[in-house]
Amino acid sequence: IYSSSFKYFPDLKSIGFVHRTVKLNKGIHLDEDCHINGLKGFWGYLKTKLSSRGGIRRERVSLYLAEYVWRYNNRDKSTKEKIHTIIKLLKK
Repeated sequence: IYSSSFKYFPDLKSIGFVHRTVKLNKGIHLDEDCHINGLKGFWGYLKTKLSSRGGIRRERVSLYLAEYVWRYNNRDKSTKEKIHTIIKLLKK
């Protein structure tokens, strides 16, 4: 798990995760595809989308999260490409 070096994150290592931090104030990024700004962009997107729904039920959070991760990761595709991708996934 990659995160900022915010000191109040739980001890992720103690529960079995590898936790790497990025020092934002020094402008250090891991590589072009893995940096904290991408994560911040996604959370901003998610908060905007979910707030427009007026709230969601706690037991459905994982479903909404999965849906919006997919939408975010495929946001640059045309509708036709998205439909084609979904059909390929359903065939599997």
